[in-house]
Amino acid sequence: MIKMIGLDTSSSITGFGFYENARLKEHGILDHHKERDALVRTEDMIMDISRMLKEYKPQIIVVESPPLVNNPKTLILLSEIVGVVRGWSIAAGYAEYIEYETSEWRRLVADDDETIPRSRKDAKPWDIKKAKDLFGVISKDDNEADGILIGAARIKQMCGTIFPS
Repeated sequence: MIKMIGLDTSSSITGFGFYENARLKEHGILDHHKERDALVRTEDMIMDISRMLKEYKPQIIVVESPPLVNNPKTLILLSEIVGVVRGWSIAAGYAEYIEYETSEWRRLVADDDETIPRSRKDAKPWDIKKAKDLFGVISKDDNEADGILIGAARIKQMCGTIFPS
């Protein structure tokens, strides 16, 4: 059985999609947006992600690359979280680690004739709708949809389709 997790990492809300044999099994969010101290919030998120990886034991971990943001502190915190995920995959000794740029994973999950949104404002509803169209998941949050779609992008890249038989 191949286990894979897709992660849309953030210090506030991290979305995830967990797959077994290319089938979506679980999805959700890790939510720490109410914590006002950025360092505490980041540490709490790192602990939650680490617990989740330990529980699921994925052989494939797919994450969104930290976007280049105007705020260097934000970029550092996002990079720390992604670094912990990458470190976990190395330490586990059996997990393949893949990073996608946002535009890359969206292109992979989009239909050939579909226009991919460019602005963050347009991308949020597109991501939520795409997760619903593909998996029937009704996400309240684009982070959850993104975690699901990031995993789906890897499946499509490996198998040529999001739903291999």
